Amino acid sequence: MYDLISKAADLLTGDAVKTDNFMLRLHYMASVTIFVGYSMIITVSTYAGDPIDCITSKGTQGAPPGNFLDTYCYIHGTSTLDWYVDINAGSHRNIKQNCEGDECDRKHYYYQWVSVVCLLQAALFYLPHYLWMGWEGGMMERMIGTLATEPKYYIDADQQNARSIYVNENFSGFFSLIPSSGCKRTRNLSRIILNTFGENRLYVFKFYFLEFLSAAIAFVQFFLTDMFLGGSYTKNGASLPFDLVQVESNRTDRLEWSLPIISGCTYTQYGSGGGIKSVQSVCVLPNNVVHQKFYTFLYFWLLFVMIYSTAHCVFRLAIIVNPIFRGNIASRYWGETDIKESTDHIIRHIYSNISFSDWQMISFVHSNLAEYNFVLFLEDLSFDYFEKNQDDPKFQKDLLSRLNKDGKKNL
Repeated sequence: MYDLISKAADLLTGDAVKTDNFMLRLHYMASVTIFVGYSMIITVSTYAGDPIDCITSKGTQGAPPGNFLDTYCYIHGTSTLDWYVDINAGSHRNIKQNCEGDECDRKHYYYQWVSVVCLLQAALFYLPHYLWMGWEGGMMERMIGTLATEPKYYIDADQQNARSIYVNENFSGFFSLIPSSGCKRTRNLSRIILNTFGENRLYVFKFYFLEFLSAAIAFVQFFLTDMFLGGSYTKNGASLPFDLVQVESNRTDRLEWSLPIISGCTYTQYGSGGGIKSVQSVCVLPNNVVHQKFYTFLYFWLLFVMIYSTAHCVFRLAIIVNPIFRGNIASRYWGETDIKESTDHIIRHIYSNISFSDWQMISFVHSNLAEYNFVLFLEDLSFDYFEKNQDDPKFQKDLLSRLNKDGKKNL
């Protein structure tokens, strides 16, 4: 048991090097924890507790013993009862349902399967992350190295290791040199990123595919749960919390119909004369009290996951199709260097001109590095990029345009 809990804790902690995002963690961490945790609680409550209690009218002839009747009714299912109100006698249940068509023969078996279905839903939420662990293959961890696990901040940034490039006459009126950070580890990382520009499409495509798959799974989970509950979500929806606080005799919602707290059971046996004899009983299902509250919470949780996942996918589509949007997101939220006359303009050029796959690789780097280390990485990336592309006419034109626009010319 201790080993099982330890492994579960490791799952929730996540990897030292992050290769996913908040949306995916909503699925494989938060949602999986909810489903697995509830499945464990219900399993213990069912097999170590008392999931059903059934009684018959006093003196009913041929009624089986209580424990036998409980087990029989739990295995063979129960029927939903309807309230009939008598002012003098009070409320009581009638075993015969008011129903039409096939609903007259409806029995409730599926509350027995709640723990199993929860585990299956947890596995479905975990599927994209399981696929990503195999497809990713530790690539980001090999690239980042110890920068994520041992930041060390200022220790590696030694000015003695820093290099500078003196610019040509095209940029001399704006700045005289482009410096590197002096940090060996961020310099190595910037070279890896720069040298793999254009080679990461398949890696990033798999990641984006799993994001859209996760969003689709959220919708599948909602409608699977609705089917499991007999349409409670689509027919009652947001009114479920208000239904829970009503007196049971006044409830007409589908959740009460799907997971009844009080229900009927018919026990059939052969009499002494060879005829069939039926014994009717009323059963209390205490687990359904918890089930109703859990599935009410789950309705809003799945709605939240669906809405957030959809919004994230819309954001991702914008990232893919709009380079300007990618550049603005990176410039606004990923921080700036202290060398604004040169390095920041080169970085903005990189953000706006690289493909969405290369942008995503830099995004992974940003999510794994401490803020200061990421600034050092940007300085090294701008240094290496300028060294490689300073004679490219397109690069010169774009960078000069940015410098003129921002009015950075030195006097």
